[in-house]
Amino acid sequence: MPSSVVCVDASFILRLLIGGPGEEKAAEVWKEWEGTQIIAPGLIFYEIGNALHRLVLHGTLSPKGAEEFMNTALNLGIKTYHEDWLFPTAMQLARKLKLPALYYAYYLALAQATNTELWTADLKLYKKARKAVPLIKTL
Repeated sequence: MPSSVVCVDASFILRLLIGGPGEEKAAEVWKEWEGTQIIAPGLIFYEIGNALHRLVLHGTLSPKGAEEFMNTALNLGIKTYHEDWLFPTAMQLARKLKLPALYYAYYLALAQATNTELWTADLKLYKKARKAVPLIKTL
């Protein structure tokens, strides 16, 4: 039985929308979460948009396809948090885990602050964070 709130990162949503390794598991858990509040830091949509833009630049996705995927992502019902109070914890986690970018730590900080599972398709993040943030899950 899933918890009533689950945190996801951009890699999870991208896997759900455009596929890749673990896409079946992403679709399966997404379906299981029906009625569950999905949360993420507000930066999730910037990350998704950036990834889609890169796919367009590389010629693997059309601009129209990117727009359609982005619209789908925006309509998934994800509740976003833009709170400044995540910053100190995110900075601390980024340093402790030696993360290559701060934005990874925002997802971890939100999951910790809300005591919810964080689902990611990013195996590198999962491996770095699983001991410090045991609520992290991967596909």
